[in-house]
Formats: sequence, C-alpha cells, structure tokens
Amino acid sequence: MAEGRGPLDRLGRLGRIAQRELWWRRLPHGLLGWRYLLWQPPAPVRRHRALWWHNGARWPRSAWLVVQGWLWLRWIFCLAWTDAVRTVARLGPDAAGFWGIGQSRQLLRVLRLALGSCIPPIDCYRFGLVRHPERALDYVYEHELPAYHHWRSAPPGPSAASLALLQDKLALAAELAGLQVPVVETLQCVPKTEPLDSLLERLQGPGRVFCKSRSGHAGIGAFSAWRTPAGLAGRCLDGRMLPDTDAVNDAWQHLHALGDTLIQPCLTNHRALQPLTDDDAAIGVRYISQWRGTEATCLCALLEIPSGVAPGSDRTRYCILPIDPRVGRVLEWPRDAYLFSRDRQSSAKIRLRVPDDFSLPDWSALVAASHRAHARFPDLWAIAWDWILTPTGPFLLEGNSGWGTTIPQIIHGAFLAAA
Repeated sequence: MAEGRGPLDRLGRLGRIAQRELWWRRLPHGLLGWRYLLWQPPAPVRRHRALWWHNGARWPRSAWLVVQGWLWLRWIFCLAWTDAVRTVARLGPDAAGFWGIGQSRQLLRVLRLALGSCIPPIDCYRFGLVRHPERALDYVYEHELPAYHHWRSAPPGPSAASLALLQDKLALAAELAGLQVPVVETLQCVPKTEPLDSLLERLQGPGRVFCKSRSGHAGIGAFSAWRTPAGLAGRCLDGRMLPDTDAVNDAWQHLHALGDTLIQPCLTNHRALQPLTDDDAAIGVRYISQWRGTEATCLCALLEIPSGVAPGSDRTRYCILPIDPRVGRVLEWPRDAYLFSRDRQSSAKIRLRVPDDFSLPDWSALVAASHRAHARFPDLWAIAWDWILTPTGPFLLEGNSGWGTTIPQIIHGAFLAAA
C-alpha cells in the first residue's frame, strides 16, 4: 500500500496543476503576442518577452510552449472578447465622462491591446491605456510579476532562504524582533498536525484575537474573534461577519486546514487615525522599501482605510490613499489617474476628514524600522511591509516579496518606462 501511494500522489498533483494552469488560469504567464516572433523586435517587446520566458523557467520548455499556446488561443478566441465587452459596458460610461472618449472607441482600443498583447481589459482603464494605448508596454502586469520581481533583485535573484523566511510569519517576527523592529506578538502557534479543537477553549481573557495562517498570503482565511455572553463572534478579514460560535469554529476549521495557524492580539488604531473611518477594523499602512546599493529607500507608501461594505455585498471595501514618505502626510491621488467612480467618491469623502497639516503618527519610527528590516534581505529589490499604527506605536504584521505593482505604478508611473 505504501509503495502505491507515491505514483498516485504524483499523478494527483499533476492533475491539480493541469487543472489550475489549463482551465482556471485566464491569461498566459505574461504578455504574449505575434511580435515575439520578429527577428529584431523593439526593446519594450524584448523586455516583456524575457519576462514571459523566465516565468516558465521551472517547466520543461516543450510543455511550457504547449500550455502557453493553449492559454493564448483560448484568450484571443474567447475570453478576451467577453472580458473586453463586459469591462467596457461596466466602466465605459464613467470613463467617457472622465476622458471624453466614446465607448465604441474605448472598446476598439481595449480589444486591440487584449488581443495583440494579452493585456487584461481592466488594466486598460487602471493605467489609462484607453487614452494612451502607446504606453501599454511601459507597465508591468500582474500575470508577469514573478519574473519581474526576480529580474529586479540582485543577481542571481532572491535566495530561497530569504523567500522562505519572509513567508514564515512566525520565524520572520522572531528574526526582526532581534533587529529592534516592533512586530505583533504571537500568543499561540497551532500546528496543522495538532488535533483540531474549539477556538473558545484556546481564548484567554475577554480581548479580541486575530487568527491567520503562518505561511498564507493575501489574508486567505484570516479572521478576528471575541467572547460574547452567548459564546463567540467574529469577523473575517474581508468583512463578512461570523455571528456565533458555530460560524467562528467553521472559520477556525477552514484556517487550520490551510496549515499552521497563528493567534495574535487584535490591534487597534491610533486615536489620530480613527476619525478617518467609521469602521472598527484596523487601518493599514503598506510601506514598500527598495534596496539601492547599500541602503533601503522608499518606493511607495499607502494608507489602506476600511470604508464600509460594498453595495450588494457583505465584504469590506478599502480606500487607498498615497502617503508622502518623507513626512508621512496623506496625499490625494494624481489628478490624471483614473479611478472607478465609487473609489473617487470614497477617496474624496475621506480626504475631507484629513486636516491639511496632518501627518501619520510615529511615521519616522515606521520608516526606520522598515529599512532595518529590509537590510536583512539585501538580495530582494523591494519588500512590502504591512503595518498597523496603534496607540503604543507601529507594529509590523508581515513582509511580502511578491507584492502587486498596479497601484504603485498608477501613483508613481510605469516601472518599465525608463528601463
């Protein structure tokens, strides 16, 4: 029996990979178009071709080309058309007023970029390509991120040890605490191998706790919980409420199935930040540091403010505002940046709550701690550090090496424009 499990496990794993890569994935692993076949393509095309090719470095090249061919054909003959029509129908009327470009012309430009370069239609609006399609190859897109992060890091790229340490939230916190970086305390680490029990049995005291995966990303499965006279209640990170003990234990069971689980205290906002939101969820600060030569500097800083539940949904939406990294002052979005109408309204509403001379509390401490933390990872070109500003100072939640480049490029410009 033991000998038969190995091949079956491998076969099952290959089946899951094939399902994920051939069916669930909507786009190729990068920009893909006929211009890659030119003998001497322009420099921007060569850059994106190199990123696409590098994304398949771990694949047998023959299998890689077959998979990419399938994804490309499915995209240009089916998915690109439906995605473009739906996106223009949803955003076209608002964009027509913002840019003065009719919906028919918008659709033609979106289709040309989607079919010619596998650019997602939503990014045609985010990056203003509906207005300036000639800038399309200046941007880095989400489906080519792994290769881009590898390319920007010090040769021969990020070390496996650095990536593993960043992914392990418990080990990272222990490492950075030794460098005088304030990290959130872990009350308990519950191994996946440990038998599942009720979360209620683990809670001590009346305070709120936050439960998250030790090695997960994007807050998958994370939730907060607290005691009530009837037992437990809680709230998922995405805003969905957990009204009773059964709902909390279901969330606990789902999180436990993902891997080792961390139980941490729920952090509260600094009193200077609380007027910015009507929500009781914590306001986050994302500080993206970049390694330049022998020191870290700021690439981008963002304030992530809970701004209520999205209409027709039970999930929290966030208003993201830029931060001036020099002084921690909250800024407005660039005037020429296209935002969805609801985001423009939410941003304007929150900006009215920000005094003209307002700077984030303990900003210099957050910046210095982020740079000390990045000094531990000089082989990584940029790391996104997620912070909460509390009444007792800033506390680091985690660091991310595979952070998304969309919002930083909207604020600061295309990353490949000067490459």
